[in-house]
Amino acid sequence: MNKGYGLTLPRGYDMLGSAQNSLQHQGGGEDNDMEAELILQADGDTLTAAGDIDLYHATDFRHRAEKHIDDVEQPRLDLLRVPFIDSAGLAALLALSRAAKARGKALRIAVGGSPRRVLRITGIDRLLEIEE
Repeated sequence: MNKGYGLTLPRGYDMLGSAQNSLQHQGGGEDNDMEAELILQADGDTLTAAGDIDLYHATDFRHRAEKHIDDVEQPRLDLLRVPFIDSAGLAALLALSRAAKARGKALRIAVGGSPRRVLRITGIDRLLEIEE
């Protein structure tokens, strides 16, 4: 079961989250759309995110992830293709964990790189069920 949520791949990233040329200009003018995009794709119990979870995308991420939590028995977030998360993204993760608990579910989260480091430094990793 593969559900796309209509978000597009971050500019400058391929589906594996590898950075490509992120400074793309059209027509020689300045690029006014500097915010990266976030894609979310559900496959079974796992919702995979690719792109930044930041102020621009945290609300959409939270809403779509809450729906995913409602739709599956053992919700899991795959954030391994998320290169950046800010305070809005951290707040979304905490809210999603609370939402899962309120529904009697445990939200498992796979995360690596810089976002994992941010979770560890802030201590939020102790509040979430992080997969090793």
